[in-house]
Amino acid sequence: MSIRMALAIAAGLGAAVALSSGAGAEMAAAKKPPKPKVVTVTGCPEKGFPDTCTIIKAPKDTRYNISGANPPAPIGKKVRLTGKETDPHTVCGGLTLVDIKWTAVKGKCAAPPAKK
Repeated sequence: MSIRMALAIAAGLGAAVALSSGAGAEMAAAKKPPKPKVVTVTGCPEKGFPDTCTIIKAPKDTRYNISGANPPAPIGKKVRLTGKETDPHTVCGGLTLVDIKWTAVKGKCAAPPAKK
């Protein structure tokens, strides 16, 4: 093998290593996660399924899982709550809220439907 060919191979390998390390650095750079959406809902918390779940319905048939509220939101009492949306995949269904703050408000809740 000639010296010229050896230098060409070495230069090619060096360029390949330089390019691959730059690509790795780009892939390793963490992107900032999007800021969680803060929602405010006024409604009546109700038992979900399973019974350990608490759900509140919002306009446009949106359902929020508020099981993580501390203290727990009262079932069947009208409340106004604020929370941050998180990953929607839970056994309770609906979009899950965290960092929930709620206050009781005046008003009545509809009676739950009679069981058959």
